[in-house]
Amino acid sequence: MIILLVYLYYFRRMVIRPILDLLGGIHRIRKGSMETQLPSSNLLEFQALNQAFNSMVVEIQDLKIDVYEERLNAQKAELKHLQMQINPHFFLNTLNIIFQLADLKRYELVKKTVRHLVRYFRFMLQIKDNSITLGQELEHLRNYLEIQKMRYQQSFDFQITVDEEISGASIPSLIIQPFVENAMLHGISLKTETFNLRISAVQSEEEADIMIIEIADNGKGSSARKLQELNSPDYTPGTEDGHIGIWNVKKRLAMRYQEKADIYFSENEPTGFRVRLILPVEYAEGER
Repeated sequence: MIILLVYLYYFRRMVIRPILDLLGGIHRIRKGSMETQLPSSNLLEFQALNQAFNSMVVEIQDLKIDVYEERLNAQKAELKHLQMQINPHFFLNTLNIIFQLADLKRYELVKKTVRHLVRYFRFMLQIKDNSITLGQELEHLRNYLEIQKMRYQQSFDFQITVDEEISGASIPSLIIQPFVENAMLHGISLKTETFNLRISAVQSEEEADIMIIEIADNGKGSSARKLQELNSPDYTPGTEDGHIGIWNVKKRLAMRYQEKADIYFSENEPTGFRVRLILPVEYAEGER
């Protein structure tokens, strides 16, 4: 009996405990504890197994870092692409507006249009960070919409409202612009009433750390099938789809906020299209 007890103790210490340590290490890895390391063992077989396990953990850590850096580089590349993506139709239409105003000798309006155009492209070309304040993004959009107002005159109107409490909140740059451009491209129709575009940004009444940004219009709207596609978490536009910018925004929000941000597409009442972005309220250092 004494020999059997000694044997069981030895077996537990030399075999069972290393197996339990290995299973515990695997369980901690699955829960995200990547600093897990297994102790050395007196048995050569378990010593080799533990060393292989520890090396695997280090490789996984390095791989996660590489993947994270790759995602950051991809995000920066996407942002740079957005910055350099100058819409030729918008630019040519603006030049045509300036020409027509100059031909009519309305020089004050010429200066106003040129001023908005310069501010628009200066903003697009000088963004160096992925984050800007909500106020900066909305001011950039105001320049864009003022130029559109010059183009469509009485057929187009817009309003931009923002809660002062969140004007300095940090958001991903160029995150609202694709929805505004999409509204101008797909929503406006000169055959109906004045096209009205409304952009609002408010702090959630239920949660102070949440803000709601809404882009709504009274245009042609969208079909139920298209709304269902846009709201799908697996939405991927075709190569000829005009909603590439929307897909880009969804990707960037997922990369930055994970599951803390949402986008909802719906019909506007009584007619039109509405986009609602629900984002965490964050502030860059020194902005609040």
